[in-house]
Amino acid sequence: MKAFRRIILSGLAGLALLTHAGPAPAIVNPGSATLTVIHGIPNLPAPVDVFVDGSKLFDFDFADQEGPLVLPADDYFIEVKLLGTTVLSTTATLQAGRDYTAIAHLVPHADGITLSLFENDTRLFRRGSTLTVRHTADAPEVNIDLLATRRNIRIGTFGPLKNGGQVGPVNLPPARYTAVVRDAATNTVVAPVAVSLAPRTRQIVYAVGSLSNGTFTVIVQEIPFSQVILLGNR
Repeated sequence: MKAFRRIILSGLAGLALLTHAGPAPAIVNPGSATLTVIHGIPNLPAPVDVFVDGSKLFDFDFADQEGPLVLPADDYFIEVKLLGTTVLSTTATLQAGRDYTAIAHLVPHADGITLSLFENDTRLFRRGSTLTVRHTADAPEVNIDLLATRRNIRIGTFGPLKNGGQVGPVNLPPARYTAVVRDAATNTVVAPVAVSLAPRTRQIVYAVGSLSNGTFTVIVQEIPFSQVILLGNR
């Protein structure tokens, strides 16, 4: 594995480029990947610390996002620590030219929490915007009715979707949408989720929290067109 000092320097340099750069023809380093980390576990007694290969990268609280960091393609051991104790860990394989999200979240069984790694689709689409929904909540399998909000027109129904799964990316024109989340077994409405899809953006909606204790909500991650260009049209 790469030395952590190199990871930090690459991450900070890449983050600055992703923040300030306009469209470019290729990624900054063909051997790099990008990673965003999301905190999706509510009601913890303190912020959590995120470690990569044994060194602390940052600390954050529920609903926070860190990244995207540009990292050399490699295997990384990621740990999430709460009050000094490792509560989650995974080995993430990051491939060159790919974009990833790691999210700590609840699961609907006795283990309680997990750390999931998703690869984000950054292909260029004709109309330029996409929507992805990921189930990372303590909730049953769901179906999702997607409606165009302005005219209340049904775009489609997606699912069933269980914890750890996703629907999309769905290629859509920029507009306001409503994602009506329904229990797949009973068809009961779990929650309506408002989605505002910006032009030339990849938007990813994460269902997080728990239905049983009232913490169910969503976290939205947006991947702008400039980052898609930096990663390349694969």
